[in-house]
Amino acid sequence: MATRTKRPRVSGGRPAPGPSLCPALRQPARATAPPAAGPVPLFRVPSPKQSASPARARRHPRGLPGAGPRHSAHLSQVAQPGGGGEPDSDPVAGFLSWCGRVGLELSPKVAVSRQGTVAGYGMVTRESVLPGELLFAVPRAALLSPHTCSIRGLLERERDALQSQSGWVPLLLALLHELQAPASLWSPYFALWPELDRLEHPMFWPEEERQRLLQGTGVPEAVDKDLANIRSEFYSIVLPFMEAHPDLFGPSVRSLELYHQLVALVMAYSFQEPLEEEEDEKEPNSPLMVPAADILNHLANHNANLEYSAVSGSRLVSVMCID
Repeated sequence: MATRTKRPRVSGGRPAPGPSLCPALRQPARATAPPAAGPVPLFRVPSPKQSASPARARRHPRGLPGAGPRHSAHLSQVAQPGGGGEPDSDPVAGFLSWCGRVGLELSPKVAVSRQGTVAGYGMVTRESVLPGELLFAVPRAALLSPHTCSIRGLLERERDALQSQSGWVPLLLALLHELQAPASLWSPYFALWPELDRLEHPMFWPEEERQRLLQGTGVPEAVDKDLANIRSEFYSIVLPFMEAHPDLFGPSVRSLELYHQLVALVMAYSFQEPLEEEEDEKEPNSPLMVPAADILNHLANHNANLEYSAVSGSRLVSVMCID
């Protein structure tokens, strides 16, 4: 089963980058035993007859204490055909075409749409689903990580120089590069991302507002500490690395503001590969992005599990009837 750092958003939480914010993806063989470090990562796919209202508490980064389980997904029923389709220029059409090219399989019983969702793009059911049905499968090559991006060789060679407290620098550099690469494999996937300049994480609130609304919660102090850590990481590791490789990182991505935004995105939308049982004493794996999985809603009352395989990638499987 897979875990992720997504959905719930509350104002009272710690947005610090770090392994604790990206629970590990769990392998199918270990699906009955949740990782000791966090909640069982399950997805909720609402029934076609259910209201979409519980759908996505999703535009606030997840991983904040008090927000509840973060790895449950919720699918609503899409409106029935007949009211006109998405235009060819719509990001959904581009994403679906991309899915076909990279081998990301979507069940005909689900759809990617803005209809039937609470905010932005989501995944909805078209018809009833039985337990054990495959809803989508993401091949490993389509996952976006330091090991699959187009600069993976460089990131591997410079691995020691990219060590940081958060452990997220390799993924963040991969994102910074792919976002501005004209021929990036993941460009259609990026089109479904939330607008980076409209993220609602407390780190983007005016300081006065944080202090006024969150006084006594510990959040303002945590955010201030996190912002200092992010700034230090950017100027001591990330920016020097990008400046040493100007052919790979243009001026548009050498930005502390963009780095802040991507940290918040990784907090909210990334996953981690699980450690093997014999590796439980090791540091958690670096986070990665899982297309299709990160438009799901994460609720405690789940009806689908995201499973992980080191060989084949990730797949979402229903665990109960959705009718």
